[in-house]
Amino acid sequence: MHLRLTCDRVAAPSIGDVTEPGMIAIERNKVRFHFEAPLPTPDSAKCVALPPRARSATKRGSLEGDMSSITALTRLPSPLMDGAVRTFVAHEPIDVAKVNLQHASYRAALAAAGASVVVIDADAESPDCVFIEDTAIVLDELAILCSMGALSRRNEPAAVEPALAKLRKVVRVELPATIDGGDVIVTGRTILVGQSGRTNAAALSALADIARPLGYDVRAVAVTGCLHLKTACTALPDGRLLANPRFFRDDALPGFERVNVDAESANVVCVGETVCIGAAYAETADRLEREGFAVTRIDLSELAKADGCATCLSLLLRG
Repeated sequence: MHLRLTCDRVAAPSIGDVTEPGMIAIERNKVRFHFEAPLPTPDSAKCVALPPRARSATKRGSLEGDMSSITALTRLPSPLMDGAVRTFVAHEPIDVAKVNLQHASYRAALAAAGASVVVIDADAESPDCVFIEDTAIVLDELAILCSMGALSRRNEPAAVEPALAKLRKVVRVELPATIDGGDVIVTGRTILVGQSGRTNAAALSALADIARPLGYDVRAVAVTGCLHLKTACTALPDGRLLANPRFFRDDALPGFERVNVDAESANVVCVGETVCIGAAYAETADRLEREGFAVTRIDLSELAKADGCATCLSLLLRG
């Protein structure tokens, strides 16, 4: 395959659009990058790797900021994604062709940030399969397959397991415990576990039984009014939490410094020092840039119609 990169400065770009046949545009700190690369399709790709961008050393020591090699597992969207589960958004028709373009732009952004991107084939019978994050919890020592909260999604982890098994020992959380990866934040040696409609107390206990012997502190975080904990907050490269306090109690995250935001923009995916965020959240992106982060804005508007956001679309593995 090939990857061609050009760039230009823009005042108000449309992020993730196709600027010419085969070209995808993303923006990083007010500079638009144009990528040309073959876009995998369900018929042409089982496992495709995009080359990572060379990365510089980091001064930050968190999991997100660590600059050892990072692999991003992604999964192609289902052609039946219009049937995806919606919990906190109204039902709107989903344009699968647009979803495919936005997903390709997302993969290009991860590769530009330095990740080796692996693409797993879609499953036509799993409308939510693009949201691969929910299928597993990744630690440095092992990967934990989830027993997912939505009954219609419980076949998804098995399809992801072969790719995970190449990179980690794989263990499982079993029913009646239910847990989605979107409810779990791993930051340093602390694991925050959202107690949401998808993740129950039995799963918290099961995860603690797996992770505490490895030296992790496993903490419950009650969330309300949102799908997952990662809707409410995500970890930044310096270990702070980008958070929307509307979704949890003030005392829910003791010991963590927070960057609070008002809009529903607390979900970002970090590759090394790069923070990737939905292009709809310009105010939060601008604030993160003022904080000194390299910020990449990606149009995820069509994926958001199925409760999707930046972290939902990948599993990041270090080393």
